[in-house]
Amino acid sequence: PGWEPARRREPIREAPNPDLSWPSPAETLRPDVSAPPLGRGGEALPERHGAKSLTMPPGRGLGRAHRTAESAGVGLRPTLPPPEPPRCADVARAMCRSSAPSAPSTRRVAVVAPGAGTFANGEAYGRLARAAGMEVQLVGRSGASYDRYPEVWEGGAPRPNLESFSQELIRQGLVDTCDCLVFGSRGGQVVLPSLWKALGDLVPPSVVINGGCAGRLPSEVRWPSSAVTLMLLGGQDYFRGNASTESYLAETTRCVPTGNRRSAVLYVNEMGHMPHGRLLSTVLPLLIRAATRWRASACTPYKEFQALLDGLRQTSFTGRLLFTREDGGWDDIKFGIN
Repeated sequence: PGWEPARRREPIREAPNPDLSWPSPAETLRPDVSAPPLGRGGEALPERHGAKSLTMPPGRGLGRAHRTAESAGVGLRPTLPPPEPPRCADVARAMCRSSAPSAPSTRRVAVVAPGAGTFANGEAYGRLARAAGMEVQLVGRSGASYDRYPEVWEGGAPRPNLESFSQELIRQGLVDTCDCLVFGSRGGQVVLPSLWKALGDLVPPSVVINGGCAGRLPSEVRWPSSAVTLMLLGGQDYFRGNASTESYLAETTRCVPTGNRRSAVLYVNEMGHMPHGRLLSTVLPLLIRAATRWRASACTPYKEFQALLDGLRQTSFTGRLLFTREDGGWDDIKFGIN
């Protein structure tokens, strides 16, 4: 009750499709230019136990303490101030598995254009492409011949359609060349479920604007139990229909498989179907970082979620952040002035 008809879909509007002037591939992280540790004759020495040896110019010897430490097979450990206490319990839990693998330093992001608002929010996606540690690729084109719902949808069309488009992405090896996928609207309704159906857990982490994969769709969604999925929902989005906030969020979280421990929902009260540019510029890089961290580690990315909340608290937006816990429950954190 209160939900839109099961086959409600996004109206496809023929929007201009100029070639977006994308910057060169995203700036990579600046390499470490610090000098390597040197031995007595200026040769490079390996790091030991994570401690850096002191750099000495060629031809200069090391002090007795340095030689003693070197002969003992350990590096000198400088005296460091105690770490700052975590700002909240969530950040503290981020350290639950210090030995867990880290996310890639450079994240290869594929934005599936149909439904993602790449024309209306071209500036936000351009900023993402210029962000340090991001390499962004635009996949497909809004308004192309395949940018239409498949026949199973009311008013859908035969091939080419978004389902055949997803099959072409698989044939081209998209999942093997990116660390995170970004979908919006009909892309989340059709393309992502098609990828899940074909590839299951092999699909990279996904950021789903409008949360189309969690709506009432005309065909069953085979949501993988290990899928990493972060959804951005709007309180003013027509995908919500007439449902209350609580009903909308409850229905969304029920779509996530019971055994899945890597899903999150960012609900913004003021967001319509097309996210505001400032909102998207703020949250999209942080959602991508959280998604890739979650995929690399079994530990919930509390640190990235804390950064997301900190960024939102500097804006006028209000809402809630929900995410799965390792015990199967959901955490629910409110943000904003109200």
